[in-house]
Amino acid sequence: CTRQAFRFGPNHPESTSLWRTRAGEACAGQLFPGPRTTLHGLAIERQAANGVAGAGVGSKLHYAYNPRPGFVGRDQFVMRIDYEINGQRGASRVRVDVEVQR
Repeated sequence: CTRQAFRFGPNHPESTSLWRTRAGEACAGQLFPGPRTTLHGLAIERQAANGVAGAGVGSKLHYAYNPRPGFVGRDQFVMRIDYEINGQRGASRVRVDVEVQR
């Protein structure tokens, strides 16, 4: 799969990312926060209609999307990232537009 990079933080409260994957194939990634950034939460705020999106915080900051069997087309979900950057806490939302191809 391919995933477009996205930003989060005080200057990026809302952003979008385009993902492309094939039918039946999951698409996953991992957050890599900067040196002055602490992540306090990573969650799916709005679930995908034609698949399952998941996210978690721990030693690995993973997020993923898996289209439902047989689905081809467009889907969308929203992730929420709770962070602290330079002592300032905040939250950003990332709308992920997914294109599932044959």
